[in-house]
Amino acid sequence: MLRTLKMIMMIVLLCVISAGIVFADTEGNESVTSGGSSDAIGILLDGVPVVCDVPPVIEDGRTLIPVRALFEAMDGTLQWNELTREVMIHIDEKVVVLTIDSKTASVNGIETTIDVPAKIIDGRTLIPVRFVTESIGCSVEWDDVNRTVIITSPQTTETEPAVEEVVIPSILVQSISMTDGTTLEVKTASPIKDYHLFYLSDPDRLVLDLYDAGLTNGDGKFTTIGGILTEEENTLILDKDSLLEGVRYAQYDENTVRIVIDLNGSSYGFFYKNEDKTIGRISFSDDDMIDNTTANSSLTSEAQAILNQYGLTPVVEAAKDKLVVIDPGHGGADTGSIGYLNGVAINEKDINLDIALRVQTMLEAAGANIYMIRTTDETIALYDRQDMANSLRASLYVSTHNNSYDTATPHGTETLYYSSSQPDMDGISGYDLAQNLQAELIQNLGLYDRGAKASPKLAVLRRTNMPAVIVEGGFLSNPNDLQYMMTDEFRQLYAKSVADCIIKTLNNSVSE
Repeated sequence: MLRTLKMIMMIVLLCVISAGIVFADTEGNESVTSGGSSDAIGILLDGVPVVCDVPPVIEDGRTLIPVRALFEAMDGTLQWNELTREVMIHIDEKVVVLTIDSKTASVNGIETTIDVPAKIIDGRTLIPVRFVTESIGCSVEWDDVNRTVIITSPQTTETEPAVEEVVIPSILVQSISMTDGTTLEVKTASPIKDYHLFYLSDPDRLVLDLYDAGLTNGDGKFTTIGGILTEEENTLILDKDSLLEGVRYAQYDENTVRIVIDLNGSSYGFFYKNEDKTIGRISFSDDDMIDNTTANSSLTSEAQAILNQYGLTPVVEAAKDKLVVIDPGHGGADTGSIGYLNGVAINEKDINLDIALRVQTMLEAAGANIYMIRTTDETIALYDRQDMANSLRASLYVSTHNNSYDTATPHGTETLYYSSSQPDMDGISGYDLAQNLQAELIQNLGLYDRGAKASPKLAVLRRTNMPAVIVEGGFLSNPNDLQYMMTDEFRQLYAKSVADCIIKTLNNSVSE
């Protein structure tokens, strides 16, 4: 009897010990015995821990991890379709689409079957880590001892060792020329990808950096139509009435072609690409020729009526020379987030533009000097937006947006800024602007207060030279928010909040 009792106790003890064992099979897939384990599962991306707001789980021998935590760490983008319950992951040249609770997924449009479907747990979308990460070229390992998923980003294929590494840019600049006194043209053998246009002072000049680019003519001789070449290499002197004093260019480093445009007094430059992106043009104009800029004018009776209607005050005279850039988010082929109301798709880009145009009307009435990044449904590249504002030497940048998430739960309003430690510029604080604008929006819209948040990784905020904020009015993925943002009341109150805060910011920037 005693021997039998000991055997029973040993069996129970073995069951307790083995209940939470997790191990990896020969293929590196995670496996669990029935009963699971209460130990947390960690994630390492290129050796750096990934912080998740909900813990990863193991189901049917596969690890599911929160999609947003991982792919935001990988600089990917996510899009959620509430109607089809699909999550779309964009990273590099890959697009992976998974449907909640479905074992059918697709990679770049090619459907495949997966072992475990994506799931929503505690309001977060969890995806099978091995399938998705290997689909985009990552390697995945399971550390059984530390219960950690180890993800390594794709590595470039190493070539045979060479005495000296030679970098071959993917974009070859074929010519740099002046088509007339106000347009500089850059022709390339392949599409222009990343670039940066920025302004420098003392002396005034614009600088255009073309990244991953090289010159076909290594001697750097300038190709031009019109103008007079000087004896100094790489320098072009234009007519005395030109907006430019000269143009210089060179291979700035092994991966960058730099073009420097010396300005003749106060002028602006805008960079545009043709349809196949093999021709880039910088068009120059003086202060009186900016099409989208509202000129300062005295307050008319019509303008006063608009101010009275919305309870706004005019911009004081001393602040009228400060330029405000209004950027309606997305546009054209870039729809932004998509919401669904009674089965009808609603594009974020259309709401953003409608609100921005209302802001424009209010600021014009107040006598503010403003520039609209777009006034129609057109596609404008992300970096082009900040480069426009930088070349205009704007004092303030506000981008109108609305939010979305991969579930319908999140709701409310938030305002994003670069950093609380960012120094004031031209008497304006980006941090104060965000805090004041968030308070104004909450008071007027009455939605849930998600706060003003520092977001230094966002291109709109990190690439602008002036204080900048992004307003996220509401969530297209939340039915209540979406229904409200489709009303005229929401859009007018959103616009009024933005206009009122901008006017106060401008006026305070010049007050003693």
